[in-house]
Amino acid sequence: AKPEQKLNENDVISLYINDELLEEHRKDLAFLQAPDTLDVVYEDENVLVAFKPAGLLCHSDTAERTDTLGARLLHYLYRTGAWKPEDTPGFAPAICNRLDRNTCGLVLCGKNAQSVRMLNEKIRAREIGKFYLAVLEGIPQEKEGAITGYLTKDGYQNKVQFSKQAQTHAKDSATHYKVLCEKNGRALVEAQLLTGRTHQLRVHFASIGCPIAGDGKYAGGRTFRQKLMAYKLVFAFKGDAGILNNLNGMTVKADTAEFLKEF
Repeated sequence: AKPEQKLNENDVISLYINDELLEEHRKDLAFLQAPDTLDVVYEDENVLVAFKPAGLLCHSDTAERTDTLGARLLHYLYRTGAWKPEDTPGFAPAICNRLDRNTCGLVLCGKNAQSVRMLNEKIRAREIGKFYLAVLEGIPQEKEGAITGYLTKDGYQNKVQFSKQAQTHAKDSATHYKVLCEKNGRALVEAQLLTGRTHQLRVHFASIGCPIAGDGKYAGGRTFRQKLMAYKLVFAFKGDAGILNNLNGMTVKADTAEFLKEF
């Protein structure tokens, strides 16, 4: 048809869409295969905080895996109309702080390109406090303190090594913790990530002889149900945060996890 051609009532229009275009569209909407179940703790027009259950990956580790927190996020935003893929080609809402598969808790998500950029910027500047609750096997000698050292990834074993001395390819790491309660040789602690390294809390507590209970990788057990939850986010911006200024001074907390009931 030509651009100047006008349509009349009862005209019949036939469209030809090739298979490649349809297949590309189906791939773009692959997130719809994920369950439409997202536990939303906080949401505004730019930001969403979701609770990730233990056992769910944040991002896919294989092309075949369809159920991830990232996919559930897109499914939810697509269903509610908060995000339309055709309106933002080349962009999709994204998770800004990743949790390990077997760690439950709060995950921060940006709903548009501006919010993703600013969230990542504020996380790097350490202006968003990330707090965890953990059950430790054993009781730390110091009831409150900091654990510092250097972490090196071992990709072959998918583990992280801890050292007090700087090493090649090692990254500095720091955690502040406080013992909240003690019971039956275990401690409930609050921990704040001062840096955000892979497996940081798990490696740090193991390094002082008090690994996180249920951690099959660093506690020497055979289960992979570590008693660790990202339970609180504190927004404390030191400078302008643009479209996120409404979050400044806000604290978002998760409900108590089942494993904390022993305390």
